[in-house]
Amino acid sequence: MELLKFNPENELEVAIVSAKRGGLSLPDLMKKFTQSDVYISSKREVTQDGSGFDPLLVGSPENPLVAAFSSLSRPSLHAKMAAYVLRMKGREFLHRLPQGYGVAFNPGYEAQLIISSDVISDLKKI
Repeated sequence: MELLKFNPENELEVAIVSAKRGGLSLPDLMKKFTQSDVYISSKREVTQDGSGFDPLLVGSPENPLVAAFSSLSRPSLHAKMAAYVLRMKGREFLHRLPQGYGVAFNPGYEAQLIISSDVISDLKKI
């Protein structure tokens, strides 16, 4: 699958591009991630109390990755599989991830990042 071009739409996306080019360290990018809004695709509508959330998963069954995005426009790439989007701060998103799940951040785009499940517990401390 060919990855889509990525033109930054916000500060988090500028940071992602900078990190991909070596201009920003991974720890600094992850700090920016935890402080920023992220958009998580859901296959079902999410109610005010959070029920109904059914995240779009990519990766393998042994290493499931929750699809999340850095801008509200990005989840539309996968709208046929998951038409709903939940917005929250990156820190809150990481704290809600069940053990054993990683993150596919911006899957399908040139500026995608894979955060494996074994790194998530460290990121929760940021």
